[in-house]
Amino acid sequence: MHTPLSSSCQTCTDMLPSYVVTDAMLVYQVISRGDLGMPKHQELYRMTDWILSHRSPQLFSTADESGDMFRAFRKGLAPCFSTENLKKSFPKVRACAEKMVSMWEKMYLATEEPVLTDSWMNRATLDIIGQVGFNYEFKALDFEHNTFIEAMHENLIELSTSMGENPFDRLFPFTSQARQSAARRRRTKELFNAVYEAVKSRGEPPADDQSIGANLMRIKKPSTGEPFPEETVFATLTGMLIAGYDTTAATCMWALYDIARHPDVQKRIAQELAEAGLLQVP
Repeated sequence: MHTPLSSSCQTCTDMLPSYVVTDAMLVYQVISRGDLGMPKHQELYRMTDWILSHRSPQLFSTADESGDMFRAFRKGLAPCFSTENLKKSFPKVRACAEKMVSMWEKMYLATEEPVLTDSWMNRATLDIIGQVGFNYEFKALDFEHNTFIEAMHENLIELSTSMGENPFDRLFPFTSQARQSAARRRRTKELFNAVYEAVKSRGEPPADDQSIGANLMRIKKPSTGEPFPEETVFATLTGMLIAGYDTTAATCMWALYDIARHPDVQKRIAQELAEAGLLQVP
């Protein structure tokens, strides 16, 4: 099944036609590198790089998927997503999920009003990516306001409404809109840079650390054995954060929504979790 996005995502469709694809085989064909695969939408990636002030090619936005940079980063980051490493990371994921559910329970008991899960899922996703991917504490679940989430939200809105690269902003950088956009980009880059500096400051990562941050620090140019320029590593780090943040949160929200709509599926999931010793029973 593939359907147009709902009206709530109208800002996305102002930029380009958008579809939600749920058929597994169609997803495979779309993202594959074979004859049926679709090319990257370079304009979208170019706008993303501009918003984040990138001047260097990075894993997600490069059009040259046969070049040394793309191959080196893709191979270097592959261990992060191995079954072994994901299993090792699961306790951190579970701890964040349990913390979030506990907060939901307290909110519901205090007000008896439905809990809007979207913003909380964003918070939990950011904390999990920070801890698992970069050994970095965003503490998004701990405080009402989080500067990183607020900056990401602002930039995603700017990107989805096609404001990301208004040509007049470059011709007339003194306009109010251009100054606000530039200030937003500076704030966002500073937040990403804090993560990068924290990862870099740890020095050579231990061999058993297969996090995204650790493996980014290990990647070398295949031709010379030298490290890639810092700007390339930094740009890829921000790409990994962005790629995993909003997409994962949205997927989890839709999954919970569909599970809630199908009690029979919910019952089977609960049974499977109970058999694995992972189900919390009040």
